[in-house]
Amino acid sequence: MRPDWTVTTDDGVKLGVKTTEPVGPCRGELLLLHAMMVDARSLDRPHREGLASVLAAAGYRVHRADLRGRGMSEVPADWSYDDLVYRDVPALCGALGRPWVVGHSLGGHVTAASWAMGSCEIAGLVGLGANVWMPSLEPSRRRRMAKRLAMGLLDLSLRRYGRIAARRVKMGPVDEAGGYGRDLLRYWREDRWADRSGRDWLGALSGVEGPSLFVLSRGDRLLAHPVGARRWADNIPGAEVWELDAGGHMALGVDGESAPMWRRLAEWMRARDE
Repeated sequence: MRPDWTVTTDDGVKLGVKTTEPVGPCRGELLLLHAMMVDARSLDRPHREGLASVLAAAGYRVHRADLRGRGMSEVPADWSYDDLVYRDVPALCGALGRPWVVGHSLGGHVTAASWAMGSCEIAGLVGLGANVWMPSLEPSRRRRMAKRLAMGLLDLSLRRYGRIAARRVKMGPVDEAGGYGRDLLRYWREDRWADRSGRDWLGALSGVEGPSLFVLSRGDRLLAHPVGARRWADNIPGAEVWELDAGGHMALGVDGESAPMWRRLAEWMRARDE
């Protein structure tokens, strides 16, 4: 997929963006951000009937962006979670003024961290299956054990390949950088969602001011199980949480069966624009 335009971060990385024009009068700019181990192509599936197209039909000018390391964007030798929070999200939001952000999984929680630290200005945030893995946010012993095992496998991939080798193990079309993967391990092992300088993103969420909505699926058995994901979202004052009987983790952003929910969240945003 070719970008319609690009933005350059403060460390010189070019990020590609694909724009879908609104149907009818434009209600505003909307930045759409993808999940981990995929790219922006995932956000309009089925083609012209996916999330980007549904939001454009609701009147938003929708900008699907690729974070660094994938798709339309440049692939640095390495990158960190901090780079996404303090460089990519601010560069994209800054280029759009003060957009709404709809983030699937990774796109939701990196935007929340950036917003909480005052690194970006946005009209509001919608997170689809957004969650951060920390032992203290997971009350289920069974799910904690499953997450501990998954983190062990992530560590093994980092040691063997120097990256999260998603393509090799058929977990997704995009490998994630070693630095980023080591950050995820650190959040789990230290039970702390914080940047590399020690600034606490979880605590900073309490200072967020603006509309936020988090959509969770009861069909998401592990990645953003509603119990743990709600514990994370509840750190944002006034955050609304929808818990739905939907498909698995990826279905919230990429499955056409989620179209009624996508239209509903567009109505939710429109009500807050007025």
